Amino acid sequence: MKEVLRVDNIQKYYGKKENIVKAIDGISLQIIENQFVGVMGPSGCGKTTLLNVISSIDTVTRGEIYIKDKLITSIKRKNLAEFRREYLGFIFQDFKLLDSLTIGENIAIALTIKGTDETKIEELVYDIARKFNIQDILDKYPVQVSGGQKQRTACARAIVSQPSLILADEPTGALDSEAAKTLLTTLDNMNKKLNATILMVTHDPIASSYCDRFIFMKDGKIHDEIIKGDNNNEVFLQQILKIMADIR
Repeated sequence: MKEVLRVDNIQKYYGKKENIVKAIDGISLQIIENQFVGVMGPSGCGKTTLLNVISSIDTVTRGEIYIKDKLITSIKRKNLAEFRREYLGFIFQDFKLLDSLTIGENIAIALTIKGTDETKIEELVYDIARKFNIQDILDKYPVQVSGGQKQRTACARAIVSQPSLILADEPTGALDSEAAKTLLTTLDNMNKKLNATILMVTHDPIASSYCDRFIFMKDGKIHDEIIKGDNNNEVFLQQILKIMADIR
């Protein structure tokens, strides 16, 4: 399998001298194609900072980050937006759909910004909408559709341009248990059926149990890591909970 993400001994410090806070303190990891990786840890452990530096929203103090062999830590600031358009997809906690655009237009944003030929955009949008079973609401606005349909729209938008890596930032954080389960099933299908490579930061062990691989962070470091393998979600969840209990 090909490597999608490689993080080499990155550090992210805030402050100076005796007031330095080590948000990330020497993390290295690798994600290969079609993996669904969950990152968990207590508040302040550095998981959101990790997501931010991988997405190039923030910069590292030291170390290197590669996405598809591209050294993103060396990209000039003026070129970062182009890099994100080309390589990354995003799923946010509140989905960030634009109320003034239709569902179809929301999905098409990633393609439009990327400069996809207009003659192909409609075809690509319909094709991905069909896979998420939202092809019948493409002409409606976000206010006119259900919460579940908004979730699937956000997922369709994230993957329509076929990014190398999809970054999900606490996607279930504001959802009730039923809506969260629906979204996690959608992410799981994106990974297994659409071959999406996903890195998800979450505070929820149940969300992590849907992943192939679980990484637990503490004090800016990777404290533990396990692979699901042939285990089902329930068994994997128990393994995750055991790690959390042992650390406490």
